[in-house]
Amino acid sequence: MSAAVSAADFKSGDKIIISSEVEENLYIAAQDIDIRAVIRGDLTVAAEIVSINDTVMEDLIVAASEVKINAYIGDDVKIASGELSVTDRVHGDLIVFTGKAQLYADAVIEGDLIVFGGEITVEGKVEGNLKVYGGSVNLQGSIGGEVEIKAGEVNIGSEVRGPATITAESIQLNEGAMFYSSVDYWQEAGELDFGPYMQSGTATFNNALKVDGADSKYLGLGAIAFWVLITLSVFLTVFVFLLLFGSSFSKAGELITAD
Repeated sequence: MSAAVSAADFKSGDKIIISSEVEENLYIAAQDIDIRAVIRGDLTVAAEIVSINDTVMEDLIVAASEVKINAYIGDDVKIASGELSVTDRVHGDLIVFTGKAQLYADAVIEGDLIVFGGEITVEGKVEGNLKVYGGSVNLQGSIGGEVEIKAGEVNIGSEVRGPATITAESIQLNEGAMFYSSVDYWQEAGELDFGPYMQSGTATFNNALKVDGADSKYLGLGAIAFWVLITLSVFLTVFVFLLLFGSSFSKAGELITAD
């Protein structure tokens, strides 16, 4: 049975559906969260599953096992999740700590995309810079800015407009790969023929990019520390807020449907 609760109430362990427009910032912690109405402020949530199916006009901050972004986000996005999928436009930067991330063909990141994860696929468009630290990286879309990748396996079939620095166990260049600026790279197998894929600039095998076991398998300690900080900030933002204010909030007219 569904019940109406106020927009800033905390419903632990419930499925919460936002079905009416929210004018201000919204903070939610629940097991399952489904956004089906416009959020005109920031949205900060912690849950098992989060589905964003309508516009968030300001920042989006999420800590969850699974996150689905299927609507426009009007500012920056910070995600800590086991799995992430994006099918729409993000106006700002997208910063992600995840086990698996997929940006589908319709996804557009107008700012920078920064990802720390195990398996990363980009089929959409990144208008800013791309920084990826992961186990496997698959690029099939287009990157408008600079590229920095530190990973195990890297597969590239995308257009890269800015200079690129790629460090990996292996690099595979596929049909559709086009580089319009310089490429600095290192892989365990040595030099790779970038010739057919270079529209301008040059590709240089740079042994100075080589990493060893002390660098945590292609992830520098600085990168790991950065992502730990991001993850902690997500949880602290939600739970400190709830600790201070609990369920005492009431915003009349802003309804949540809670199962």
